[in-house]
Formats: sequence, structure tokens, C-alpha cells
Amino acid sequence: MSGLHSSETKLMRDFELVINDRQDGKLMLEFSYRQGKFCRQQVEQWVAAYIAHLESFAAAESMAREALAQ
Repeated sequence: MSGLHSSETKLMRDFELVINDRQDGKLMLEFSYRQGKFCRQQVEQWVAAYIAHLESFAAAESMAREALAQ
């Protein structure tokens, strides 16, 4: 997960998610977290759950568009 990193060098909250559009139309997710508050495994589980939800929403939108096109 290339967007997963910890940061103690900038002002931030305990957990931070930044979402940016890429030029290819995909999303780039960047996570920052306080290592003293959360373990890496816990944050990785959150990332996996978030990505699963995004994929589910994208699939539902695709199915809705197909149904409307018929």
C-alpha cells in the first residue's frame, strides 16, 4: 500500500485520509496516522475496508447506469 505512511513531522490529526484525482481518472489515497496511537495492522485493515467500500459503490453505480441505459 504505497499511500500508507506515518508522519510525526507535520501538524495532523491522529488519523488522516487525503483523496486526490489522478490524471488517469483513478483515485490516489494517502493515509497518515500517529504511530503511538494506532498500529500499522489496524490502519491497513481500515485501508482495506475503505477500498472495499469504494469498489462496492463503483460497482453499484455501474450497475445502475447499465439498468438506466436499457
